[in-house]
Amino acid sequence: MNEQKFIEQLKLITPTAEDLKRKGLPEELVDIVLEASACQPKTVEFPSILTQESVLRLLEAYDCTSLRIGLVRLTDCVSFVNFYQIGSVDADPLVLDKVTRKIEVRDYTNPSYVIWLCAHNGDNFLNALLICANAFFQIVLDMENNNEIFRAKNAKLAAQKAGGNDCLLFYEMLFS
Repeated sequence: MNEQKFIEQLKLITPTAEDLKRKGLPEELVDIVLEASACQPKTVEFPSILTQESVLRLLEAYDCTSLRIGLVRLTDCVSFVNFYQIGSVDADPLVLDKVTRKIEVRDYTNPSYVIWLCAHNGDNFLNALLICANAFFQIVLDMENNNEIFRAKNAKLAAQKAGGNDCLLFYEMLFS
């Protein structure tokens, strides 16, 4: 999935303010939900990273710093020797490994230690994030979806989109 398709799909699955208000959410919470699902285009004259990696192109072309999907927060890309930091999961860095191209959560105190494998590549990660975002929106709109079966089903679906069962622990944590 390319960055433009991700933005388009995210807009399609994001509930409207009216949908959220109809469910009885207070105005303040409506604003928080909508802000946490928005990415604004940047004015970029020359890309600082030339890559085919969609998640890096997303962060180059869009300001996703307000985007929150569960505990996942995207940030501006920062390049380190072995990886690009593309966000965080709670306090731990979310990275794109420069060699393997895998998306991982690394330990905050020991960045060489991988806590969770999130996806086999950036395209898969964006696909999996959309599944998570859609599920979280469904929970917000109908609390009956906030059950173990629904969360487990979506964690498994997201893991499959991300690359397989070796990613499942991350998505189970995200939906826990």
